[in-house]
Amino acid sequence: MAGRGRGVKTTVDVLVVGAGPTGLTTALQAHANGATVRVVERRSATFRRSRAMIMHPRTLESLRPLGVTDSLLDRGDRSPRAELHLGRRRVRVELADVALPDTAFPHLTMLRQMDVEEVLSQALEQRGIDVERGVELVDAAVRDSAGRAVLKGEGRLERMSCRFIAGCDGQDSTVRSVAGIGWRGAPYREEVVLADVELDAGLTPDVLHVVADRAGLVFLFALGEGATWRLLATRPARGGHTPFGQPGHQVPQVEVQAILDGAGLAATVTDLRWSAQVRLQHRLAEAFSSGPLFLAGDAAHTHSPAAAQWYEHRDSRRGEPRLEARLRPGPGAGS
Repeated sequence: MAGRGRGVKTTVDVLVVGAGPTGLTTALQAHANGATVRVVERRSATFRRSRAMIMHPRTLESLRPLGVTDSLLDRGDRSPRAELHLGRRRVRVELADVALPDTAFPHLTMLRQMDVEEVLSQALEQRGIDVERGVELVDAAVRDSAGRAVLKGEGRLERMSCRFIAGCDGQDSTVRSVAGIGWRGAPYREEVVLADVELDAGLTPDVLHVVADRAGLVFLFALGEGATWRLLATRPARGGHTPFGQPGHQVPQVEVQAILDGAGLAATVTDLRWSAQVRLQHRLAEAFSSGPLFLAGDAAHTHSPAAAQWYEHRDSRRGEPRLEARLRPGPGAGS
């Protein structure tokens, strides 16, 4: 935010709040429709551990017009395999073919969320749009059918105007809050445990290991972010005050080991690099837009991460037009 101070008003067509996959995609689509775009992200760090690992065909189809699918597929595994652990039995499952003949991407793709964000961010940079990190939306309003935003960064406030504000700012969305849009749903009775670990185990490498039993689900895969293995497991919720969907309290190594033992996996944790408890909820916004304020991604709906990475493209359950349909490139608009 260098060069911007209190009282300075800058005008763009679309202010995108949040630089996760949905926010970055929204920015790319708005730019493709000839809009001027600004992207702000309250997180200052560019790296965060991936919580989504699978990309669906429909998501790749949506991203294809933006020219990023080749880069995404280059980083992903288009022939993922799984090994289901059923007691002492192991059942091999090929996840590559999902029997969808009418798509250019008839496969599930194993792809880390961090890679998705990096590819989309690079695509924005190539279009002259930088993600402004460490900049937070603290308030928004509607005046004369346009959006007004108050941003905070580097200890300063900036007031700006824009035609639209796209709230891609997660489950605790500030845009949804200031728009007064209801948030219906409830917490799950389960929570997720995430951990990056080194294991002493006889597990097949480069395969997603899955255990499903009465105690919950356990996924183990060689992610290669913070350690060789990433654990994702469900267990009964233990409460807490961490925002839903965000990594919370550290899970001790003894509890991580107990999860593996309970799943019947012959694996010993030799090094716990990182772990977190993640509280889950299922909720849906009562509307996906209010005037020039729009919601997308987790700001519009949230659910179990089992649905993997996909881009919610509706702007309202009541049939309102999509955001890009309301962006009309003017004379001389850039491509």
